[in-house]
Amino acid sequence: MEGFKEFQGKDLDSAIEEACGYFNTAREKLEIEIVQDSKSGIFGIVGARKAKVRARRVQLREAVENILGRKGGAAPSADTPGDASAEA
Repeated sequence: MEGFKEFQGKDLDSAIEEACGYFNTAREKLEIEIVQDSKSGIFGIVGARKAKVRARRVQLREAVENILGRKGGAAPSADTPGDASAEA
């Protein structure tokens, strides 16, 4: 899993907050995989475990570029407004 980093917290929300803080971005802009949910254990002590998640930034830009490249998405034409060569 390329680019993923693992985070832990007392529950899933805190593990995800750790990931958001590390990447300095909103939750919606992360790809998150739950590795392990938290477990309180007996009396909150014996058998307790933290929640673990793997996270990385969403790779939308690469996916969009790949799709546009395959469908013939070319550079803007000379008719594009604001292009000095089109006015001459």
